[in-house]
Amino acid sequence: MSGSVTVCRGVHMGIFSGLRKDMRAVGFLIACFLPGCNALIDPPVPRNLTATPASPREITLTWEIHHYDDPGEIGYKIFRNGDYIDYTFGSSYVLTTWYDDSGLVPDTEYCYRVSSFYITDVLDFTNFLLDLQNDSAQSNEACSWTYPLSAIKGTVYADGEGLEGIEITLFKVFAHDTALSVFTESDGFYRFADLDNSKYVVTPSDPDFVFSPESVSVIVLNGEVAVINFEATAISGPNP
Repeated sequence: MSGSVTVCRGVHMGIFSGLRKDMRAVGFLIACFLPGCNALIDPPVPRNLTATPASPREITLTWEIHHYDDPGEIGYKIFRNGDYIDYTFGSSYVLTTWYDDSGLVPDTEYCYRVSSFYITDVLDFTNFLLDLQNDSAQSNEACSWTYPLSAIKGTVYADGEGLEGIEITLFKVFAHDTALSVFTESDGFYRFADLDNSKYVVTPSDPDFVFSPESVSVIVLNGEVAVINFEATAISGPNP
């Protein structure tokens, strides 16, 4: 037995009911080289879009496939704060339903929508480009804040009192960044702010003191504030 499936307005293709989905997708592609295929049926709307912060500079989007068996639906356009930013491809029956938006500003809200596009939109690349900013069949809006940056702070003590003027060095592990350094304030306090997600090593130094601990490794993520204190002991001079 055979049937008929509409792949775009005015274009029909006879298919056998027992054909596999990938064969239907190939037939769709062939049919859409025929005249009149620029007038597409409206693509399905992605559902249940969610936006989740992944780091201070990244948000992950996920959504659901509207028509699992639709051989024409192969990708999605991504919109941030109303503007098109990117697209992502899938296949005829295994679609990419997530997207990582990176390079964002920490502690900032972003809102997203997603729309699907058909394989013929890509074949007719002029229409694809013209349509990027004008998608009526967009998903629900999903908004999320990026995480704030992290911080490391603490106090250097000597005999229970804060110790001023001790150099504290911060080294970012697995990076080529130059180490940062600050000096403790009058109450022995120090602070490193605006830190990206990473592992750091914190080390106090002064020629007149030894410190316990000598250094500390710490991982800070997504706005965490790590508190690391040190105890300083004066180095005794030679006996007279």
